[in-house]
Amino acid sequence: QDHPLTGIFCAIKKDLFEIKSTNGPTFYNSSLEINADNELELYLPKKSPQMLKNIFTEHPLKKCSVNNRSVLFESNNCKLTLFIEQTGKDSFPNQIDDLLNKDSKAKIKISVFELTKTLRFFNGIFPEAIVNFSLKDDILTLESKESTIAAKEIIPTESCVGSAQSAYSSKMFIECLESLQSAWVEIDFINMQDEFYLLKLHSGATLILLCPTTY
Repeated sequence: QDHPLTGIFCAIKKDLFEIKSTNGPTFYNSSLEINADNELELYLPKKSPQMLKNIFTEHPLKKCSVNNRSVLFESNNCKLTLFIEQTGKDSFPNQIDDLLNKDSKAKIKISVFELTKTLRFFNGIFPEAIVNFSLKDDILTLESKESTIAAKEIIPTESCVGSAQSAYSSKMFIECLESLQSAWVEIDFINMQDEFYLLKLHSGATLILLCPTTY
């Protein structure tokens, strides 16, 4: 495949280890400062992170070695070699990279705890809930409805600029927030077309793009 988007794209540079991946609705980008002797770009199989978690559990990695064919992970109790597929230069889709620097129409800074709690509330009432986000006059309003039942919540924000309105999967949104492992998240609403806002969630070195849900 030209772009196996369900895999994990890794770029190893002199002082940076960068990871990019997408499963369709969401895009993940994260980086870590390192010391490396050589530069390399590669794809890892999509199940690799879960494999590492299951094998090493709570034992910290003490060494990671990379060559043109494999990656060696080593802890105090075991070693694991993953064979890799090397990629060509600029192989990750440029259109995704372009979205990272696209101007946002609105942005907020919000508590991950408060936002996750509200989304879980909606998901408890409406399984696999689609939640409408409305940002206007410095207020973030979340709404969801199904048949004759409806729910509405207002969430306070740390900072708020601009206005936007779009709908997102509560389950996907919760998974994004949990992966950030942060107390606060900054969210940019990128206007792709009328009422279709791509969300850019970022905290520290981690960045996630979340597509809206269309009816």
